Amino acid sequence: MVTEMNPNVVVISVLAILSTLLIGLLLVTLIILRKKHLQMARECGAGTFVNFASLERDGKLPYNWRRSIFAFLTLLPSCLWTDYLLAFYINPWSKNGLKKRKLTNPVQLDDFDTYIKEMAKDSDYKFSLQFEELKLIGLDIPHFAADLPLNRCKNRYTNILPYDFSRVRLVSMNEEEGADYINANYIPGYNLPQEYIATQGPLPETRNDFWKMVLQQKSQIIVMLTQCNEKRRVKCDHYWPFTEEPIAYGDITVEMTSEEEHSDWAYRSFRISYADEMLDVMHFNYTAWPDHGVPTTNAAESIMQFVQMVRQHSTKSRGPMIIHCSAGVGRTGTFIALDRLLQHVCDHEYVDILGLVSDMRSYRMSMVQTEEQYIFIHQCVQLMWMKKKRQFCISDVIYENVSKS
Repeated sequence: MVTEMNPNVVVISVLAILSTLLIGLLLVTLIILRKKHLQMARECGAGTFVNFASLERDGKLPYNWRRSIFAFLTLLPSCLWTDYLLAFYINPWSKNGLKKRKLTNPVQLDDFDTYIKEMAKDSDYKFSLQFEELKLIGLDIPHFAADLPLNRCKNRYTNILPYDFSRVRLVSMNEEEGADYINANYIPGYNLPQEYIATQGPLPETRNDFWKMVLQQKSQIIVMLTQCNEKRRVKCDHYWPFTEEPIAYGDITVEMTSEEEHSDWAYRSFRISYADEMLDVMHFNYTAWPDHGVPTTNAAESIMQFVQMVRQHSTKSRGPMIIHCSAGVGRTGTFIALDRLLQHVCDHEYVDILGLVSDMRSYRMSMVQTEEQYIFIHQCVQLMWMKKKRQFCISDVIYENVSKS
């Protein structure tokens, strides 16, 4: 006697079989993707984060890889629910922290013009690839101090917060939680591990802390890369005296001893004092640099003259240079990158702009904030290299004339 099977049992059985097959297919896919990723990692060098732009340049990535599930899975942030799955199957370095990833792409300066032309093809497509990679740097570096309720009001922007390990700590007699906090990070320079302090434009509530940082760090150079008001928005507090009359900022007195206005920038000198301590400070304010953008009039030439001027004065100063714009990451990061590259190009025949910006972002988030700023750095390096070659030519001519005489 044949019994008729219950339709519900048939449906459940079919669904169970299909689910099992789907899970098996997913596991096989993940294993294959992991093998591909590890192979790419080995080609880039052990312990190095995959440089997708260079892999694409060398023809090691499939067509339209950015739209593939492979790219989607490998680029997922570690904070998503898939983190542990991806950490084991796809990204063997995510367990050790994104801050340990190293992006690098050295380019010989003799090949730099050709390199930029290649990167700029198809509406700067390869620049976009590199800049997307940079967005992964530092995503899991903690910033607990910035998130404390007492400190939140001290941040100009809620999404630009200083990492705990590199933040500048104020010395204070007040032992209350948050008394040592200011939205600022140490950034390494070409020669010194703490050559710069990148910080936000002071708020009315934080200008006293700003001057306290200047005095405690013995910083004799402040570089301001914003105007106080841009496009009818307040970008930075006017944290210095309007006139030569001294003003007290908390326990610190600030006196403006001179001021010079130029077409693209202004120079001011301050004397700050506390008790028996006194410090002379130079204030360089570049005024022709729009927020989230780059200088527009004779862009590279103008900003490089400004960078060189600050660099010349820095040789006579003490303490880290304090650099700020509004958020302390976009224009600030671009200036620091240019200052470091200016020194690097003098001594070397190659540059690694991707590696430099990657390193800066591991000390303060979002340094060099926009793709436009990232491309602008390359244009400035072109100008640096052109001037260096010109100097070589002049030196060779002088040497030949001296030899003949």
